[in-house]
Amino acid sequence: MTKIIVNYKITPENAGEFGLIWDQDYIYDPEAPTGVNRNIEEMIEQGIVLGSPATPGGEENHMVGLYKKIAGQNN
Repeated sequence: MTKIIVNYKITPENAGEFGLIWDQDYIYDPEAPTGVNRNIEEMIEQGIVLGSPATPGGEENHMVGLYKKIAGQNN
């Protein structure tokens, strides 16, 4: 099981400072039953980083931003 950590300091506006680029928003409920979040665990295993969503107020609706590493970056 992958540990799911959301770094809300990462935003679409500052993602480049972390060597990342915003890809999309995604609904993630940390209180969901085991197995429900398997898709997000698989994305993390593939290198996706979770941060703030681009959608205003998205955190209140269980949204996180999915960020990809910028090609050629070693961050």
